[in-house]
Amino acid sequence: MRILKTIIVCAMTIVAIPGCGGQNRQKQDDKPAVATKQNKAKADVEYLDKEAFISKIYDFESNPDIWKYKGDTPAIVDFYATWCGPCKQLSPILEELAAEYAGKIKVYKVDVDKETELAAAFGVQSIPMLLWIPAKGEPFVSMGMMPKAQLKASIDGRLLKTAE
Repeated sequence: MRILKTIIVCAMTIVAIPGCGGQNRQKQDDKPAVATKQNKAKADVEYLDKEAFISKIYDFESNPDIWKYKGDTPAIVDFYATWCGPCKQLSPILEELAAEYAGKIKVYKVDVDKETELAAAFGVQSIPMLLWIPAKGEPFVSMGMMPKAQLKASIDGRLLKTAE
């Protein structure tokens, strides 16, 4: 639980562009795109539910006090909602980055409306919220829409640098 509190505190202290934290939620029945030749980049982004998050990322139920990443590749987890404007802007950028950094990082997405328990466990109060997970070390959080150049700088400077 302590590691979750640390992540939440870090998220609260980051100065970021406002996201969709206080807007009314209007659910849409948007489904993730099926991989085709036209949208190959989308195939590199994996949508997670709670069970998949626990098996691939971190078992926050069994180990609430100790962060233990289950993967061996740095990752970004995008906590988003289908109705969120900044989330819709960020999504194609993350898809491009997933394709561009294929084999070097993994990009995951968690729909906060469908995975409310998971969003609550990580203190998601504003979206989009990105959980950055280096292969080794502690994760960090950023909130709000970011331009591609800023995302790339974080990937190169923080995620991949710690993997060396």
